[in-house]
Amino acid sequence: MRYEDPELLARCAELTEIGADAYLKAAALAAANLVPSEPEDIPTWAKNNVIIPTSVSDRSGPYEMNAIQCAIARMWQDPFIRQVDYLKIARAGATLLISTGMAYHTGHLGFDSLFFERTEPDAQAFHDKKLYQILMASPSLAAMMRPDTKAGIQDGWSDRIFRNGASLQLRSGNKPIKSIKGLFVAIDEAGDEKYSKGPEGNIVTVVRGRLQEFCAPILFVCGTPTVVGCCISDEYSRSDKRHWYMPCPHCQEMIRYEPDVRPGRRDQDTGTGLRYVRNERGVVEDSWYACACGGLIEETSKIEMLEAGEFRATDIGEPGHVGCYTSAAHSTDPQMTWRHVGANHHASLRNEKTRQAYVNLTLAQPYDPAPPILVDTTKLQENVLDAEALPDGIDCPEDAVYLVAAIDNQKGVRDDPRNPPRGEMTVMAACRNNRWHVIAHHVISHLVQERDGHTKRIGFDPFDEDYADQVWDILDKEYVAGDGRLLKIRKCLVDVGWQTEAAYKFCTLPGSRERGILPIRGDTTERAGRRVTLLPTNGTLRKSKKSGRNYLWIGTRDAKDECARRLAIPAPAPGSISFSRSLPETYFEGLIAERLVETKPGVSTWVQTGSNTGEPWDCLQYWYAAKELVIVKNRRLREEVDAVDPTVAQAAIEARLATEEASTIVEGATTDLVVQPPLQGSGSDADPPLQGSGSDADPPEQEAVSSSGLRMRVVERKTRRTETTPEVTSRIERIRRRQSRSGVGW
Repeated sequence: MRYEDPELLARCAELTEIGADAYLKAAALAAANLVPSEPEDIPTWAKNNVIIPTSVSDRSGPYEMNAIQCAIARMWQDPFIRQVDYLKIARAGATLLISTGMAYHTGHLGFDSLFFERTEPDAQAFHDKKLYQILMASPSLAAMMRPDTKAGIQDGWSDRIFRNGASLQLRSGNKPIKSIKGLFVAIDEAGDEKYSKGPEGNIVTVVRGRLQEFCAPILFVCGTPTVVGCCISDEYSRSDKRHWYMPCPHCQEMIRYEPDVRPGRRDQDTGTGLRYVRNERGVVEDSWYACACGGLIEETSKIEMLEAGEFRATDIGEPGHVGCYTSAAHSTDPQMTWRHVGANHHASLRNEKTRQAYVNLTLAQPYDPAPPILVDTTKLQENVLDAEALPDGIDCPEDAVYLVAAIDNQKGVRDDPRNPPRGEMTVMAACRNNRWHVIAHHVISHLVQERDGHTKRIGFDPFDEDYADQVWDILDKEYVAGDGRLLKIRKCLVDVGWQTEAAYKFCTLPGSRERGILPIRGDTTERAGRRVTLLPTNGTLRKSKKSGRNYLWIGTRDAKDECARRLAIPAPAPGSISFSRSLPETYFEGLIAERLVETKPGVSTWVQTGSNTGEPWDCLQYWYAAKELVIVKNRRLREEVDAVDPTVAQAAIEARLATEEASTIVEGATTDLVVQPPLQGSGSDADPPLQGSGSDADPPEQEAVSSSGLRMRVVERKTRRTETTPEVTSRIERIRRRQSRSGVGW
C-alpha cells in the first residue's frame, strides 16, 4: 500500500522529529515539576533565591539574614514549634523576614501562605512596596508567577496565585476571615490596637482556625508592643520568652542584654546594664554595656557577640509556643546605636509621651500607661525626713536646686469652719538626682487677730487683698537649705478654674507678676479623651478663645501619671518625693484622694474616690508644671536637677535589696481557715474547739461563724523562716535586674 512505502515513512519521521523531540523535553520538564521541592534551610535558600531591590532597601542584593533572623527562620522549620512570636523594636527587619517566609513556603514548597496587616491599605502597601517588588526582582520566584493577560493584571494584590497552584493571600485583621487558609500565616504590627480583643478573642485566636487543615502549620506573630494587654504582649506572655544570649568578651559567659539603661561612669560599678555619659552640651558622648563580671563591653564588640549568640528560653510557656525578644541594644542600624539608646532614655525622663516612646521603640516592652497609686498615708509618711536628715531651722535638703510653688483654690462653704472658701499652697524644692521635696503646705482662708488676750479668726474671700498679702508673704520668704544657702521661690502657678475672673485679676496684679505668679488651666482638649503634653512648646501662654485671656494650659493627665509614679518610689532614691516633718496627717490624706480607674477596655481616667477634695494632690500636679516651666529654657538648672549620681542610685538599690533580704527572716503568725458545713444549731449544740496539750501543741483554735452560717476554725501557728528560699532568691534577683521608668532601678 501507499502508506507502507518505506521512503514515505522515512520522510514523515524526518518531518516530525523536531516536534517529537520538543514534546518529550516538555513532558520531562513537566514531570520534574510535579515532584515536590525538597525542604531547604531557609537562610541558605534565601541567600540563593531572594534578591532585595533598591526600591525596597538600600541594602540591596541577595538577602543574607543576620544571626537573629536566621534563628527565627529556622524555628519555622522545627516540627515541634507551631507559633513563633517576635517582640521587637521598629526597623528590626521583620518585613523582609515575612516576605522571605511567604516566598519560601509558597514558591518553593508549594503551600498557601496567609498575611495579615492592620487595615486593607496597609496590606496592599506591603504587597506593592515590599512583597511584589522582591518577587519580581528574584528570577527564580518571578518565573513562578503567572504572567499578566492582555486584558490587564491577572492576579490582584490580595490573592496572587503561583504556577505551582499555591497562593499568597493578604488580608486586613479588622475584617471577618472566611474561606481562607494557609500553612504559613504571618501577622505583622501585632501591637496595634486594631488587633485588640473582640467577641472571639484577639486576631491570633481567630487566625489559629485557619491552620487546622494542615498537619504542621506555622504561625508567626511579630510587632512592636504598645501598651500592656496589646496582642503581641499577650501572645508573648504565653510563650517560653526566649532572649538572645551572647558570650561576654571578658568572661566568656553567655549573657543577655538587660533592659537597664541609665547614666554611669566607667570608674564606678553601677550594676549590669547599658550605661552612658553626657557632656556639657547634653549630648551622649560615651556608652558601654556593663557585664556582671565587671567588664565593660564596647559597642564595637556587638556584631561579633550577636553572631555567636543563640535564643534561650527563660520560661516554660505553652507547648509549641516560642517567643523571641530583642531590643534596641541588639540593633545594628547606624541610626540606633547605644548612644542613641542613652539619648532616648534621657529624653524619656521629660514626660509621659516620650517615656512611652522609649519603652516601646527602644526597650521593645509594653507600656503601662499610668499605674495607680499603690501607697497609703502610712507608706507616704515613711518618706518624711527625720531630724538627722533635716535638722530644725533647715527648710529643705542640701541638694535643693530651686524652689517653686503652686496654689489650688476651693470654694468651700462660707459658714462652715471645717470647709471654708480657701486657697491651698504647696512650696516644694527641686533637688539633684531628680528628687522632689515638699517644704510646706499652707491653707489660706482667714486672718488671725489677737485682742484682749483672745484670738479671733476672720474669714475672707480668695483673691481679695488679705488673700494676696498672705500669698505674697509666703513668696517673699527666704528658705534655708541644708548647706546654708538661702533660696527664694522662682515661680508660682495658680489654678483659675474657680472664680476665673477674680483669680485672673489676682494673677495680673503688679505684685503677683513681679513674684512670678501665672494663671493656669487644664487643657480642655483632654476632655475628649485626647492626651496632651504637660506644657506647651517653650512654656508659652495661650489665649482662651472664649474669654480672650492668656493662660498656661497644662496636660493634667501627664502630671497625674508622673506624680503617681513618684509617690510610689521610696525616698531618698532618685526620682522620689520626700516630705518635711511639719506636714499634718490631712496633707497625706489629700495626696491619695484620686485613683486611676478603667472606664472601658483600654481607657482609664483619674477620679475622686471619697469626700476629700484633694487640694494637696492638685497642688502637686501644678507644682510639677511649675518646676518644668522653670527649666524649659534654663539648661544649667535642667542638667543639675536631672543628673543622677550613680553612687546614689546604687545606694538606693542596695538599700532596697537589704530590705528585701531582711524580710526573708520573718517571725509571725499564720492563720489557717478550715471551712465546715453550715451549723445545724447554735450554742451548746456546736462542737467545742479543739484544745492542744503539752508545750509542743499548737495554740488553741478559735471558732468563728460567718454571716452565711459557715463555721470556721481559726488556727494560729507560730512560724519562723531563717533561710532564703528559692522563691525569695529569685525575687531578689529580679529586683537586681529591675529597670524602672526612671532608669535607676525603681
